[in-house]
Amino acid sequence: SVYGMTPKQYHQMCRLTEAKWLLSSTEKDMQAIARSIGFDRLHSFSAWFKQQEGVSPSDWRKRQRLYHQ
Repeated sequence: SVYGMTPKQYHQMCRLTEAKWLLSSTEKDMQAIARSIGFDRLHSFSAWFKQQEGVSPSDWRKRQRLYHQ
């Protein structure tokens, strides 16, 4: 496996990377971002993102904006 991860873990990491890129580099709303990485429901995306990162996607985006002003 790549980097000691299962394929599923690797796929999750890729989705998370994509989500972070969309959050920090685009003005897309959360629903659009959720859809573009394969979540039908915003709630599912938010819960998944928070589980991975410890913060909600909207809070993560706000923090990125603060760091990069």
